[in-house]
Amino acid sequence: MFLFLYRSHNHVMLSLTEQLLPSLTQAVLNDDEQLKGETKLALFELIKALRAEYPQLFEAYSGLAGLQ
Repeated sequence: MFLFLYRSHNHVMLSLTEQLLPSLTQAVLNDDEQLKGETKLALFELIKALRAEYPQLFEAYSGLAGLQ
């Protein structure tokens, strides 16, 4: 549902991007196998798209430097 809302350009989800970004990144970078396969890849692609659209949000998070 989360990805669907972003893909639909839901204004509520977009307005929460700055608050959600640390959690999204932690989920993608975490190696504990909670996210698998297509879901992890989809979140990774979402983060890449958000980085391209909102680069200023990524300046505050040094852990995101490797996500390109």
